[in-house]
Amino acid sequence: AHRVSLPAAGGPAGSLALLGERPIAELERVVTTRIAGLLALGLARDDAVRRARDAARRSESLPPGGPPWTVLVARQRAATPGSGTGGGGGGGGGGATAEATAEGTADPVERREAIRRDLRQLAPARRLSLRGDADSLELRLVLAGDTADPESSELATRVAAFLGRTAAISRPFSAAHDRAAAEAEARTTLEAVEALPDPPALAHASRLGAYRLLGSLHHLADGPRQAQALLAPIMAGRPDVRREHLATLRALLDHPGTSEAAEALGVHRNTIAYRVRRIEALTGWPLDDPDLRLALSLALRIVPTA
Repeated sequence: AHRVSLPAAGGPAGSLALLGERPIAELERVVTTRIAGLLALGLARDDAVRRARDAARRSESLPPGGPPWTVLVARQRAATPGSGTGGGGGGGGGGATAEATAEGTADPVERREAIRRDLRQLAPARRLSLRGDADSLELRLVLAGDTADPESSELATRVAAFLGRTAAISRPFSAAHDRAAAEAEARTTLEAVEALPDPPALAHASRLGAYRLLGSLHHLADGPRQAQALLAPIMAGRPDVRREHLATLRALLDHPGTSEAAEALGVHRNTIAYRVRRIEALTGWPLDDPDLRLALSLALRIVPTA
């Protein structure tokens, strides 16, 4: 056997051994010595990269624009060429999504890294920081609030729209040591909202109880049958009329007023008022009755085809 010590700045970093039953030739001794230097350089480079990454992760700090801060979590997507935005709930919004922005990159890890680079451009470093790296299972961001938007809702909404998928945001926190708990809270909220048939673009941890309740509605005894029976008056007729009735009813129940419902549907508020009168005439429902509104809202979440 022939053994050559690997050179290192702090002394030997191990050895390269050439093993075999026959005697070592002189050419093999020379080649082994030269290879040892190249191998030592490669090992030193890999070690330096690992130490730099570890140091960067340890030094991850909260954006200086806070407190308060919030943590936003979304699923990391192993994008493939030509996959587009893929599945995933909510998160629509206008404009280009993250996958569309990175679609020119063939390697999945490079695509995710391109998304991370673009995410950093959504806000200055004092308001947004990214945790983890392109190999992380999730996208984790820390957002700093300001006096106008202490919960960072506006920035979080932009992030979710850019990603084109559902994201979850924690409640605000003011102490750095609370970041891990806020991250866990956002992750739990994301898991709960993903159980919904139509998850929102941005899920708030403060509404976790509501998401869990809505996610368990399909377990209600006789719930689907009762929901279908309640919605039956607007589930008949032509498909386009049925879709219009359902969309109008959803918008009316999911927004505080007819103006907001009209904006969500992209129609004039008078159009919403006309459609509501038609639905009331068809069904006999007084849509200003709070008990009926609650029952209809639940039914729309229970019936899959609704």
